[in-house]
Amino acid sequence: MRMTILIVFVAMLLGGVSVPERAIAQDAELQKKINGAIDRGVHYLKEFAVGQREERRLGAIALIGWTLLESGCTAQDAKVKQIADEVRHLAIGARYTYSLSLAVIFLDKLGDGGDLPILDTLTLRLLAGQTKTGGWTYHCPSPNEQEQQRLRQVVADMKAKRDKGEKLPVVERDLKELNKDWQRHWQSFIVTPQVALDTALEGDNSNTQFAMMAVWVARRHGLPVQQALTAVEKRFRDTQRDGGEWGYTTARPPPVPPGVKLNLPGQDSDPSMSCAGLLGLALGQGLKNQAKDLAKDPVAKKGLAYLGKQLDEGVGPNAGPIKLGGNIYYYLFSMERMAVVYDLKKIGKNDWYVEGAKYLIGAQGVNGGWSGKYTEYGSDTCFALLFLKRANVAEDLTEILTGIVRKKAPDPPRKKIDDKNPK
Repeated sequence: MRMTILIVFVAMLLGGVSVPERAIAQDAELQKKINGAIDRGVHYLKEFAVGQREERRLGAIALIGWTLLESGCTAQDAKVKQIADEVRHLAIGARYTYSLSLAVIFLDKLGDGGDLPILDTLTLRLLAGQTKTGGWTYHCPSPNEQEQQRLRQVVADMKAKRDKGEKLPVVERDLKELNKDWQRHWQSFIVTPQVALDTALEGDNSNTQFAMMAVWVARRHGLPVQQALTAVEKRFRDTQRDGGEWGYTTARPPPVPPGVKLNLPGQDSDPSMSCAGLLGLALGQGLKNQAKDLAKDPVAKKGLAYLGKQLDEGVGPNAGPIKLGGNIYYYLFSMERMAVVYDLKKIGKNDWYVEGAKYLIGAQGVNGGWSGKYTEYGSDTCFALLFLKRANVAEDLTEILTGIVRKKAPDPPRKKIDDKNPK
């Protein structure tokens, strides 16, 4: 085997092609394929029509809008403008955790100062919906009719300004006034019996993954999120399982004999949720003045070791470096969220991005989309494109945790208000 490798190496040198040049050529060819896949995927999303199921619709179109912005489209793109107008209207009474979270991320990426009142109220709903263990369920409180009417007027006023060609930049706001606004928003919530029950529950790590990303994004706009992210970190530190993994729920599975697979929803270990757990640790550490070095953190090290083993051995029923049945695109999305924040080149022995990109190139449909568990909402295509673009909603956090080693944190883009959660 060694002799074969040596012969190939010498042949390459005698042929006038150096190893680095060959590697560069391979990288260039792969990048060309990735660029083509992204272009086809963007075209697919621009033509994609999301169904009218209202509770799911906001999250689906916000995810598409965010993906298009990450994939080279601008706020002036016709599809993005259409999505932005609908997100603003649907957000007024929204209470679905996925939808609230994705709307926050999209509006932040859009960068329109006229959306700050909407972004504020969405964030506050997320904070109000956080469970006692630092997670989220499917639902959060929504504002009463009076507050919704005020928000409708805000949306209408901002639209009138945009139609006149006025620029609405994101600016630093008066902190005292912002605090007053938050107190008013908080008092407007309708706490139904379902919402009261939800916040008393544990929550699941999938809803939590989206909500905690949105809460981190909201931090950039001066919103009080310290307590929420601290609770997220504690949640994941307290619930890591013995093998370094996390599941869909925080519950620990009962002991079973070797080789026996549980058939209890949320009990099995889940690589996607383990990526969420690692991201939660980073988000919590990113706000601390004296954060831990995650390269030496035993919880983070165990989590990364678990993921590395999953990639080394293959995941799910279809054995291979990166496979997870119908959830493959969500898994890749979750992996990419975590890996870009941690600035990882490899997970275990695997170049996670190269392996994931090759898988996605081969799995793309002739129509430019990707089809999996969430095809009807366009979400599988969004997850695939966000992976290929290595999109990072927490670039400021990556700067803090470069190479998993904390550096001096830069000043936040905008001032934070006093960290007093009105809850």
